[in-house]
Amino acid sequence: MLNRIVAVFWATLIAVLSLLPNKVMPKIDWDMITPDKAGHFAFYGVLCVLVLRAAPLKYAAAAAVSCALYGVLMEYLQFYLTPDRMFEYPDMLANAIGCAAAYLVMWLFTRKKITE
Repeated sequence: MLNRIVAVFWATLIAVLSLLPNKVMPKIDWDMITPDKAGHFAFYGVLCVLVLRAAPLKYAAAAAVSCALYGVLMEYLQFYLTPDRMFEYPDMLANAIGCAAAYLVMWLFTRKKITE
């Protein structure tokens, strides 16, 4: 039960941060991996880990895909509900890669449990 509460809290935090006006968010520009994309990767990776811990193992892949789709939804909501935020495919990609990385890490750590 606690795992579900923490996962819902984290998803809510992502929604709040995603829907804040752009002028509230800090601006930092780097040439390679931007802090923005690293943030997307990290936040959605953590979300995926929390959801995977709350979900039964047989639904792990569906849970990871659901987290990535949540990232797509947040991008759409940013575009339609905030005046100065944008819909960005690179953000969705960073979200999905974060989810995939979390799924892979969780799979590596839980593989024994699945095969036992």
